[in-house]
Amino acid sequence: MDLFDRSRGPRPGDASDRRPGGRGEPGADHGVGSAADETLQGTVEKIVFAGSDGTFTVARLTVDGAREPLTIVGGLLGVPVGARLRVTGRRETNPRFGPQLRISSFTELAPATLEGLRKYLGSGLIKGIGPEFAARIVERFGIETLELLDRDPARISEVAGIGPARAKSIREAWSAQREVRKVMVFLQGYGVSPAFAARIYKRYGVAAVALLRENPYRLAFDVWGIGFLSADKLAAALGIAKESPARIDAGVRHVLEDASTGGDVFVPRERLVREAAALLGTAEALPQAAVDRLAQAGEVAVEARPEAGPLEGGEAVYTTALHQAEVALASGLARLLGVLRAYRQSSSNSPSTSPCTTSPVGRKPSLR
Repeated sequence: MDLFDRSRGPRPGDASDRRPGGRGEPGADHGVGSAADETLQGTVEKIVFAGSDGTFTVARLTVDGAREPLTIVGGLLGVPVGARLRVTGRRETNPRFGPQLRISSFTELAPATLEGLRKYLGSGLIKGIGPEFAARIVERFGIETLELLDRDPARISEVAGIGPARAKSIREAWSAQREVRKVMVFLQGYGVSPAFAARIYKRYGVAAVALLRENPYRLAFDVWGIGFLSADKLAAALGIAKESPARIDAGVRHVLEDASTGGDVFVPRERLVREAAALLGTAEALPQAAVDRLAQAGEVAVEARPEAGPLEGGEAVYTTALHQAEVALASGLARLLGVLRAYRQSSSNSPSTSPCTTSPVGRKPSLR
């Protein structure tokens, strides 16, 4: 699978620019098709700032046909100096830093010139390749250098000065970068913004694609900033059925956790089932079964409420964390009450004394 777009020119307005990829996190409204969105193509000349997790980068992009470089901001995980990009986003003006383009998606293009290749490979992207070795590699393999690294990376040892140890290091580093690109291409293709794609890669690494194909709803609970509704849109794009157990389970957990943020320690089972069915658009029997399934898996805790009246919704359903916290609190209070009872018992069995006792001669009375 070639993870670079090897087209030679920008295609603003064509089908690839209108694809679902890169319109923010799934479900976010970024004004698709509005005049504020534009697509540009250029070369990354400088990385001004890059967060450690790849979710926020500030870079200078030399745009094809423009005199001045443009500041671009957003998630650019794995993109080095010298990379050719097609970026989509909208222009804004930062009060401190001035005009910039906030990117909603990007596609990494194969460098189109030998100089671009040398700059790309020598940027520090691949451990073991600096500007000198980059020049040697490009001299040996020419414009098809990146395709060769993808197809037959063992041939890197043909370059003068690259011994077996360095060749192995380069192959491993290139493979790691390829995995990053694979995840970014996959996620942007389903409408995940570059910033969230970087968070997802940070959380799951090279296993991201396989894990999300298996159960995209894990995003709602594993990755900060991605909620159930966003994960649900991604799941629909991936072909997850509306009545899939993974979807029903995630919907029940979402309702439960949403209630906890509003101050509820638990949710009565009947209310939980009713609200989850409304959210999911399914019959109540499905979330009803999901509660039992989640309880058996240890994802939620269910407790009987014998004191609850017929209109109070039956059993109490907790998130595991809140149930553990409530049990610990109750145990702590029980211990304190036990200590207090023991103290009172011991006090009642001791001789009655005045709270004020006479001190030895020459000392002031003391209070017990």
